[in-house]
Amino acid sequence: MKQPAAIGQLRQRVIIQKTTQTIASDGQVTDSWSTYKTVDAEIVPLSGSEDYKAQGVTASVAYRITCRHVSGVTPKMRILWGARVFEIYAARNIDEQNRFLVMTCEEIDV
Repeated sequence: MKQPAAIGQLRQRVIIQKTTQTIASDGQVTDSWSTYKTVDAEIVPLSGSEDYKAQGVTASVAYRITCRHVSGVTPKMRILWGARVFEIYAARNIDEQNRFLVMTCEEIDV
């Protein structure tokens, strides 16, 4: 797997978030997001598609987000980049060397 040519390519500051469940006094369970780690990353769009549904056309774009290795990142987490939100579909430790983490993501509307 090709690694980024230089750390200088990691130019975007992103926040990796994890979800936690809290129980309110009325017993209702709610999910909330909290910061897991803030890292510098490279964000590259990979592909886009449009789907036709009853409500109209919906678009989705797949991204590859690369950062220095962060342990414990799973597809249950998400990434914030400014006001944009990305759902993580896969997180790979490149060549199992704990140097870079490559995440395949899709931007979602929140």
